[in-house]
Amino acid sequence: MRYSKLLVKLVDRAILPAVFLFAAKVVGTFFASAYLGVESFNGLVAFNGLSASEYIFVNSYSTLFVFVCVFLGMSFLLFKAHITHETHVSPYLSSRIASLRLNSIIQKSYDLFSEAGIWLMYSWLLTLVTIAQAALGAMYVWVPIIAFVFSVLSSILVIIDVEREFREDEKEDKDELLTTTYLEFRDLA
Repeated sequence: MRYSKLLVKLVDRAILPAVFLFAAKVVGTFFASAYLGVESFNGLVAFNGLSASEYIFVNSYSTLFVFVCVFLGMSFLLFKAHITHETHVSPYLSSRIASLRLNSIIQKSYDLFSEAGIWLMYSWLLTLVTIAQAALGAMYVWVPIIAFVFSVLSSILVIIDVEREFREDEKEDKDELLTTTYLEFRDLA
């Protein structure tokens, strides 16, 4: 059975953020339980002997830590989109990057937008999970509110960058059309 190259690339790009977020949940759980002084943290498997309020505290703050990590990932991605995107790099910066032989830091639109899609999917999936956990009483109510606000803001920022990209592409097409029309008109005269 043959799989789409696009699907394989997206799955490949989604693995590292998934591992990063899983590690963030484990680290957040460890720190939240250590803050409480809970000695019953049993590796990655379970908590033994936690009260309901302790479980809610650990779950809420470890999930909040995961959202901080998602925020850092999205911030880094938006930084790359605004600074190192191939269509936004100035000629001066491009020449400096080339002279330092760091051409690999210039990002293509496909790479940036596929990464943005993956991070947004993780952000919204985590938001839905936190809403479900809050509805079941396993998390403080303010955590899904923060998650929702963050997901909305991240989505807006990515949409703004995508629209900016399309506006620049449209402007280049118009400039190219005007230049071609001018040259053709000049040749007629």
